[in-house]
Amino acid sequence: RRVLFRSQLHDRMPVILSDPADISLWLSAAPWNKEIQSLLRPFGGKLDCYAVPKEVGKVQNDSSDFIKVRYFQ
Repeated sequence: RRVLFRSQLHDRMPVILSDPADISLWLSAAPWNKEIQSLLRPFGGKLDCYAVPKEVGKVQNDSSDFIKVRYFQ
């Protein structure tokens, strides 16, 4: 199995929150502020990456096949 870095897959990183207070703040209707901005930090844990079909990139496509685990060749 080939090891890929996130930067090889995509130039953006999702916000990953586990603390309920952080989740509430992120989902709140509060205007953007330094407290919300402080949630934007690199994730320190391990992330698993899986291949997805090219059809995932088209918003009109909707299939349960998109959530099936596929391994990199």
